[in-house]
Amino acid sequence: MNTGYHTEIAGFDESAMVVYRPLYENATVYKIGKHWNIRPLKMFLEKVIKDKKVFSRFTKITDFKIIEKLSEIRDQMYK
Repeated sequence: MNTGYHTEIAGFDESAMVVYRPLYENATVYKIGKHWNIRPLKMFLEKVIKDKKVFSRFTKITDFKIIEKLSEIRDQMYK
C-alpha cells in the first residue's frame, strides 16, 4: 500500500489516493490483469456498514502470523 495524488484535482483532501493490491482473487483489478487498486484516501479511511455493523473499511494488521499468511497469499497471487 502507498499513497499518491491526482494532479488534476485541487486540494490535498480530494486528490490523495491509496494504491494497494487486493489479496482476494475476485477483485476486479486482479481478474483483469493483476493490477493495483486505487481508492480515494477519504474512502479508504471511512467507516462502512455491513450486516448492520459499523466498522473501518480497512484495518491495519499487526499480528505477525496473519501478516505472514497474507504475504504467502500475495506471493502466490502476484508471482
